[in-house]
Amino acid sequence: MTAYEYLRTHQAQRLQKTRTRNEWQLTDHDSFKINELSSKWHWKSRDIGGVSALRFLIEVDGMKFTDAVKLLCEESPSFIPTQSAKKEKPPFKLPERYCNCRRIRAYLNHRGISDEVITYCISHEILYESVPYHNAVFVGKDESGKARYAFLRGIYEKNGKDSRWSRPGVKKSTAFVFHLKEKQNELSYMKRVLMHWPT
Repeated sequence: MTAYEYLRTHQAQRLQKTRTRNEWQLTDHDSFKINELSSKWHWKSRDIGGVSALRFLIEVDGMKFTDAVKLLCEESPSFIPTQSAKKEKPPFKLPERYCNCRRIRAYLNHRGISDEVITYCISHEILYESVPYHNAVFVGKDESGKARYAFLRGIYEKNGKDSRWSRPGVKKSTAFVFHLKEKQNELSYMKRVLMHWPT
């Protein structure tokens, strides 16, 4: 039996939650800390620690080894640590569109991308400006033309750094793709500079 199982089952009144996640302390020994997931405990003032209920009873409660073993042999542990529920990934959803693409067009022009390429991407609905932060949104579509991927690129720098990230729930195998043969070099440049993806 672990020390946390023993305390939770038989001496729950001694346990007091600390500000640290998954950590408890004893009400009668404030330098004693125990983790509810691993059951690792440490009594800082005595510089001792462990995991098992046996070691806890001997080192902290001062029981003799034989008495502690007898006590634990009589027990039928019934405490089962709570399992944290797995969080489901949110479904993929495109960010809301702004009414125009003026800001991202100016930004991409400044980065050396021509109006022709930007217009192509906007008209094929694989690039647009988002609400409310005016990020450039690069959309990836599957074979049927359904949006499955969105990569956001901040067009304003903060503390000398730009920002870029993917939307939750994206299908990683579907990315921002373009098919304008005449401007392939420029499009590859846009992909490389803005997203830092291999070409």
